[in-house]
Amino acid sequence: MPLAPIMRRLPFIWIFVVSLAVLRSYGSAQSNERGLDVRLFRAINNSRSNALDHLMDFTDNAALPVGVALPVGFAVYGIAAEDRYERVSAYMIGASAAVATLITWGAKQLVKRERPYVSLQNVHVSHLESGGSYSFPSGHSTFAFAIATAISLRYPKPLVIASVYTWAGLVAYGRVYLGLHYPSDVLGGALVGSASALALKLFSKQFDQLDRKIFGDDNVSRGGTQSIPFSSGLENKEERVENVSLVVIPSMDGAFISITVHF
Repeated sequence: MPLAPIMRRLPFIWIFVVSLAVLRSYGSAQSNERGLDVRLFRAINNSRSNALDHLMDFTDNAALPVGVALPVGFAVYGIAAEDRYERVSAYMIGASAAVATLITWGAKQLVKRERPYVSLQNVHVSHLESGGSYSFPSGHSTFAFAIATAISLRYPKPLVIASVYTWAGLVAYGRVYLGLHYPSDVLGGALVGSASALALKLFSKQFDQLDRKIFGDDNVSRGGTQSIPFSSGLENKEERVENVSLVVIPSMDGAFISITVHF
């Protein structure tokens, strides 16, 4: 790799490393009832209601299915519509989530912070099946914010950004509400996930080149509009391909996913 691209990436790398080091020292601090982290945890974890119970169950059960279905949906649509931009989006969303998850696993082994329901008493806890390893940083939050940031970078529209970050925020909040993480855990996860997506954006050209090697060159532009020459060669005809529709229906045991591509 040439030296110039590496130099351009150094500021992002150093910001990420310093931020992770700061969060490591904060996340590894001893939990005590007087600490801000624990007081925030208590405030969120004790704010019980039937509506919040259902909402947090909903978002937590759907987090992994939605996170997997989104890059798959972009890939299916991109292949069906012969749209390179959507296929590259699928690569970047999936890679961001994968890199963020790998970093989170390493950070958990480094910090080894116990979960709040282990360290504290009188904790409202549920979904224990998703809280088996160490607490810092939150894997669900990392995963959700990596996907939200990757999508926002590819589709910087206010409605898109608001939607994906609302989803990621609900996932992160739910991990505290369910008694599985401290607020600093989800903050650390949000930082790792967002930083991973920002770092992967630097490799968008490489993902584009990879797609060209796999699928070859085509004339499809962003948004699924394809120029098809008439046999007469006098003009071009535009064929619009409709967007992919993705339906995710969470349940207590998981989620049902339906992906449909319209032509």
